[in-house]
Amino acid sequence: ERNGYRDLIRSAAASSMAHFPDEQSLSVLEPLLGRGTPKNGRSAALHAYGRIAGLLDERVRLRAAKILVPYLTDPEMRVRMRVLSALEALGEASTTGAVRALAEGDLFGSVKRAARDASKRIGQRAARRSSDGELGKAVEKLRKEQETAKRKIAALEDRLSASENN
Repeated sequence: ERNGYRDLIRSAAASSMAHFPDEQSLSVLEPLLGRGTPKNGRSAALHAYGRIAGLLDERVRLRAAKILVPYLTDPEMRVRMRVLSALEALGEASTTGAVRALAEGDLFGSVKRAARDASKRIGQRAARRSSDGELGKAVEKLRKEQETAKRKIAALEDRLSASENN
């Protein structure tokens, strides 16, 4: 809660929260995201927030996207850069428009380049997540079909045994 030299302790604490990917960690980080927190601690909290939310379910990712996107207009360049990395880690396709807008409108070339790269990576991660979801559905369908086939085989074996006994 206290400010220290270059906000090192708060930054380290925020970064370490990424090792505990759950909604409780997100709620601990949320108060550190605002402009009242010094930029080093805030940028670390933003990055950790994106990393954690990116590991959780879609509902959490969408909520995190709504929280993180407004920070793309933060006056601090370092914060904007960290938000880009947070959005990459989040991998939520709904953020690509805002990231592209930053790539076109920011004053700093390094931020523009980072935003272009982030936009590509966000798209790739969202596509991978989508294909993983489709793959999971296909695997589940195959499991169900396998169980059905096992039941039918067992029923046929029972009928065969019964006819052999008669």
